[in-house]
Amino acid sequence: MAGLSIPLLSPSRCVLLITDDALCVYDVTSRNVTLLEEVGWRRPDFENTIADLISLRTGGKSILIVNDGVEQQYRKEKIPRITMFDRASLVQRRLGVAFPNYPIKAALELKDKTKKAFSLSAPPKVPTDGQLYLFAAVPASDAFARTMEAINRSGSGISGYSLLPVESSELVKNLADALSRQKRLKNDAIWSVMIGQHHGGGLRQIVTKNGELALTRITPVKTPDEADTEVWCTEVSQEFQATLSYLSRFGYNPDDGLNVMVIANPDLGNHLESFINTSCNYFTTTTPQAGHILNIPLGRGTGNHYADPLHVGWIGRKPVSTMPLRSRELDKIANPRKIAASLLIVLSLVLGYVGYACSNEALAIYGATKNYEIAVEQRAEIEKIYRDELKRKEEMGIDVKMIQGALAIDDEINRERIDPLPLLEVISGELKNLRMDGFEYINLTTDMRTDLSLPLPATAVPRSFDLILKFSFAGTVLPQDGNAEIRQLVDRLNDAIPGYEVSVKKDLVDLTYKGAITDETGLTAKIRKASDRYLGEILIKKKHAGASVAGTVNGQTPR
Repeated sequence: MAGLSIPLLSPSRCVLLITDDALCVYDVTSRNVTLLEEVGWRRPDFENTIADLISLRTGGKSILIVNDGVEQQYRKEKIPRITMFDRASLVQRRLGVAFPNYPIKAALELKDKTKKAFSLSAPPKVPTDGQLYLFAAVPASDAFARTMEAINRSGSGISGYSLLPVESSELVKNLADALSRQKRLKNDAIWSVMIGQHHGGGLRQIVTKNGELALTRITPVKTPDEADTEVWCTEVSQEFQATLSYLSRFGYNPDDGLNVMVIANPDLGNHLESFINTSCNYFTTTTPQAGHILNIPLGRGTGNHYADPLHVGWIGRKPVSTMPLRSRELDKIANPRKIAASLLIVLSLVLGYVGYACSNEALAIYGATKNYEIAVEQRAEIEKIYRDELKRKEEMGIDVKMIQGALAIDDEINRERIDPLPLLEVISGELKNLRMDGFEYINLTTDMRTDLSLPLPATAVPRSFDLILKFSFAGTVLPQDGNAEIRQLVDRLNDAIPGYEVSVKKDLVDLTYKGAITDETGLTAKIRKASDRYLGEILIKKKHAGASVAGTVNGQTPR
């Protein structure tokens, strides 16, 4: 099966030209138009032959079907000027009424291209009676069915189905303008006729009025004989006269001006001029010359006489058809491939974005790698400068290592520093009438570093410690009163230093009942109470971490 192609993005196409006698397979590229083969409708194994031509000879390109047969129906109708959405549905209904038995049809809105003098005081009038449309249809013939089957077997996508006369109407206008400029004539003719013989013997005449399709005819003529040009010129001139008789029904007037363009061998074209008795601007040119004038690359081997490669080259390179035909058979084959092509576009965009993101990440990694290499080089350079400077200082008698060691010891001493003075200052303000005999601190911070060569922190970290406050009361003081004063101090300290937990470590006397009562009376008891001292302790904790290192300070500030 041939690969999928994206019609609007394809630089080239495979064009299937449907004629009455055969199907012509063209390969259209940006530089050439090649007739691969002309396959008759009655040829055995027709479908497989066409499928192989599409797949093998054109690489599975998107296919454009162009109808150049006799069975083409045209009709012009006016549609009322209503809203765009309502007009579209009305056009489709009118099209169905105009061609009820034709499944393949289309409609084209015709613009008013009549040459008018420009005037600021008189703006162009907009017709109010309706907009003119061109309706076209072709029957669902056996040739069409066999062509669709061949395309289905090839697996290629369909970019469209169009009619040669409609798509080449602009070609006729552009060629008339270009040939008039070559002969330095003013192209003010309203009517233009292009006459050319196609492969298979059909003589195609396309008549335009103000650049729009007015009439088209295809009639069989004999293949020209170089030795005897009279027969061909006689047949062509007769068909041209028949066309002029048809034009009279469309309002043709000799005073309107007429361009007659003939695509043929130079001898045939020049000899045909003597057979044309109508007043007109007569031009004759070969197929390669017309392609060169219109900037349509045809390539070598096109030939001078047959005009269908010129039409195929013009139509095959158009990004969008002027009037694409629609039918169920076309949609059945084209829609799945269009969906696949759309998914392919989305996938390409996603892959493009992923590639873009990956490239950005790769560039970022590459930049980081380069920065790392530069940093390594700079560090090596700095270390070299440091070693050189260290060596220079040693030569001057300066022991840098000893200085570094002294600084390290100073940092270590600062790390061991304990400063309980702010806490003691708060405690002293809460003692009131109590007297503290001393305090004991417990150092809770130890140096957890196992590698002393590691650098010290930039700032000294104060050590954490627990503080024990010691109090004494005379023996004449009732123990329960002393305990009450101790607990009141604990409450005051808890309010004053919220960052610490203050509690009673030791009461003056444990007044809890223990099951035995001992008491003394008399003189000995009074002497013991006067000489005894009741001791109490308060514990101030911040946190517990590491091993404990205890120290006692009695009435002195710790350093």
